[in-house]
Amino acid sequence: MADPDTVEQKNLANQLFIPKDVGQKKAAVLANRTAVIIKCRLLRLMLDLTLDTENRECDNKSIQDRGVR
Repeated sequence: MADPDTVEQKNLANQLFIPKDVGQKKAAVLANRTAVIIKCRLLRLMLDLTLDTENRECDNKSIQDRGVR
């Protein structure tokens, strides 16, 4: 999951967030919620990425090429 935005009040009406999520990073909230639902361990990679042609089709190889192991 990748989303640099934080949850805002306006997101509550049309996205999968609840009031206590406001102010938190969207990707972190959804990753945590998913981990609880499917009972898995989270692997967090904090990458400074922006959506552009280079990372639009991000895969494991392109992440490893950036030096993340």
